[in-house]
Amino acid sequence: MESRHRRPAVIERWGNRARARATSPQFLVSLALLAVLVYLVLVPLVQLIWRTVTWGEGDRRLSPAAVEGEITGFHWTEALFGPSSNAMLFEPLANSLFTGLFAA
Repeated sequence: MESRHRRPAVIERWGNRARARATSPQFLVSLALLAVLVYLVLVPLVQLIWRTVTWGEGDRRLSPAAVEGEITGFHWTEALFGPSSNAMLFEPLANSLFTGLFAA
């Protein structure tokens, strides 16, 4: 007698269904669109966030202790609590919220 073990029918059916779905046009198009989404949205978002938490090449004029590439909270502190934060952040935010609420 042969000692080959046959996979149970349930596992074999599941594998066939998974293979069929993975090679379906809908899945392949969805995968391509997901790759485009990651490239066009998530990569720039991560770069934007990274630039706000590190010193840039022109930041030496803001702080003499700035070393390009080092992590810092300076930009966030200036944006939230600096002298121009009211005019540059909070007033436009309030105007946007008011306009949004009024339009809704």
